[in-house]
Amino acid sequence: MSKENEDKWRESHSSFITKLAHFVKRLQDLYQPGMTGIVTAAGRPNFGQVISLVLMTRQVDSHLPIQVILDSSEAWVEYVFGNIFPGYNATCVELKDVWAGVHPFVQKLGLQSFQWKLLSIIPSTFQNVLFLDSDALPVLNPDLIFNTGAELFTSTGFISWPDFWTQSASSTLFNIFGDVEVPLTSRTTLKSRIMVCDKARHADILLLAAYYNFNGPVHYYPITTQYGPVEGDKKTFFLAAFILEAVER
Repeated sequence: MSKENEDKWRESHSSFITKLAHFVKRLQDLYQPGMTGIVTAAGRPNFGQVISLVLMTRQVDSHLPIQVILDSSEAWVEYVFGNIFPGYNATCVELKDVWAGVHPFVQKLGLQSFQWKLLSIIPSTFQNVLFLDSDALPVLNPDLIFNTGAELFTSTGFISWPDFWTQSASSTLFNIFGDVEVPLTSRTTLKSRIMVCDKARHADILLLAAYYNFNGPVHYYPITTQYGPVEGDKKTFFLAAFILEAVER
């Protein structure tokens, strides 16, 4: 990367962080305070997996409401979420509808599947979100994560799980972040398929991760993996959390 482009990235990144407080206030208008639920993103091709997720979630005795954010649909999908899902306390909303009041053109941006997760979590009506990929099936009751005595969530408001892969980010990334230490080399990558977040406490993490994902395919995905395994959004949540923690320090 040329020094000129590196400087542009650094300036853009720094500018976005300074504007986060303004965006966080906008995000607070989108969820119901105190509401807790499960969010997943899907479309017509993988809606069968969503049916399995809903059934498995109820099979393990979870009572959390479920929101499915759809990027595409058709008649049989609409029949399922209109006539069957209500009995399981599961609702479906189309992506273009949930973003209509935030960014009416989001459906026309040509975003890839990796980028849909943030577009599902951010406008969901839950304050406390358990995000599951459509093929992530719970085998234990996930409601326990949010119980009053669940110290990990109540103390941090943000939970992620490790992945198999080591870090492979470019050293240029540190120059873009500026005077911020991010412990990339001492940790494995994190899964983005399963994540827990309190949006009241960590809206800034979601929004900074959204910035990385919006600029992901051409910019942040390649530089955070250098075209290594499982390129995509999985590092963006990790980076956002540690960078904001470092900035606050």
